[in-house]
Amino acid sequence: MKHAVAKLRILIVSLLRQGTSPTPLAACIALSAVIGVFPIIGVPTPLLTVIVLARRWNLPVAQAVNYLATPFQWLLIVPCIRIGEWLLRAAPIPLSPAEIVARLRAAPGDFFRDFSTAAAHAVLGWLVIGAPLFLILFSLSRAILRRATRRHSTNI
Repeated sequence: MKHAVAKLRILIVSLLRQGTSPTPLAACIALSAVIGVFPIIGVPTPLLTVIVLARRWNLPVAQAVNYLATPFQWLLIVPCIRIGEWLLRAAPIPLSPAEIVARLRAAPGDFFRDFSTAAAHAVLGWLVIGAPLFLILFSLSRAILRRATRRHSTNI
């Protein structure tokens, strides 16, 4: 993980030295992090690829941020489910591993129905936290990148 952060830093500094504007780069970083924590495993990478290519942003930067967001994706799945349940006033689904396995063995159809509902709750929870998270990350990234641009423009 430390190596990935160092490589990302080198890539970003290189882009800034080539004249990339800090604002779109900050938007790319922030959106990549937000999509990187999308609560359904396997969705962030293709979703992010489509968005980044459509926006003509830097795909290596976006995917590096997505990679770095993966541990947070795992950490935020349950809170996103709970936020979605709370918003819809739905009964909390049991998420202990033993209960999940028991439910799958007892009634696979009910299991998949309940967990598809949990996935929908997770997406709703992600939508709620995504906008503020994007704004915070965008503001921080832009400030850091602007500062880095000023610092590195004198070293060119």
